[in-house]
Amino acid sequence: MTVTPGPAQVEGLLVPNADGSFSRQGAIFHDQRMMQALQTGDLSPLRPMQDESGVPLAANAVLREDEYELFDRTVQNSYRDELVIYGDLASRGLTFGLGNAMGITELKWEDVDEVSDAERSMYAGTQPTEDLPNFTTRRLPIPIISKGFHLDLRTLEAGRREGEALDVTAAEKCTRKVSENVDDLFANGGFSHGGIEVYGYTNQPQRNTGTLTAAWDGTATGAQIVSDTLSIVDAAYQDNVPGPYVLYIPYNYVSSINDDFKSESDKSIRTRMLEIEGLDAIRPTRRLTDEVVLVSMRREVVDAVVGFEPTLVQWETMGGMVAHFKVMSILVPRVKRDADGRSGIVHYSES
Repeated sequence: MTVTPGPAQVEGLLVPNADGSFSRQGAIFHDQRMMQALQTGDLSPLRPMQDESGVPLAANAVLREDEYELFDRTVQNSYRDELVIYGDLASRGLTFGLGNAMGITELKWEDVDEVSDAERSMYAGTQPTEDLPNFTTRRLPIPIISKGFHLDLRTLEAGRREGEALDVTAAEKCTRKVSENVDDLFANGGFSHGGIEVYGYTNQPQRNTGTLTAAWDGTATGAQIVSDTLSIVDAAYQDNVPGPYVLYIPYNYVSSINDDFKSESDKSIRTRMLEIEGLDAIRPTRRLTDEVVLVSMRREVVDAVVGFEPTLVQWETMGGMVAHFKVMSILVPRVKRDADGRSGIVHYSES
């Protein structure tokens, strides 16, 4: 069944009193609830819930607190499995937080050109060479990535009466779709707004590119794979961008690099690759096909603009008979280059 959302409905906000009762505090429209989220960056107005006994903490709340917790656990567990590329940046602290992500559609910052070298002198009064740096304004669209589903109130109540557990399959599938889309944006870009592109690792114009000697799907030998990896790491060093590096590979390369480096060797190809100085990790991802990408995990190369990770929000239509849910996130890659147009990203593909 497809449900077309109708106009916003009036609801009253119920606030708890000291004696445990609730009082209605004004009338709030659904679009006002959204406005509150836009103005403050707080998504909690979009997450109305009931307490464990079914008393609404906000009018028109459909899910009980334990049901919301079940949905939230499902969302969190699902996106953590899929956000490989974003997760690598977040775990290293390479993030830039947006204070009010819902109210920001574009991020602006300034790049500064390189200045001349510092000087050595024995005298404190030596006049240094003073530079006038050139500033270049950069802009980045901030898209929302989302996927939704709905629940019929009657179906939900029937399940409660029969003691059935809340089916979270839809929330899980929507979360995975959102997470896949986020990681694909980090890997491949593919979004633009107002003529401004969001670049990923494989389409950033200043990235270093090259060709693999042979496909790493079983065609290339261990020696060829290691030789390719040495060339890839060297390309980053030649751009004067040190590690630590993470090498991303598609899933169809995984079994090959886990093979022995050579016949009767005590090392796998993966082990030999990780012995290369600067290479910190090899990460398989479903976002790549017949290609590998090396990324220097440094803030001057890339960081993740973070509004919020996948989060479940809810609203109602048809007099509260249908509850609509949306898993949404604001996670955007900010792939950078230096004043000379150099990048710490190396992208090699099959010929």
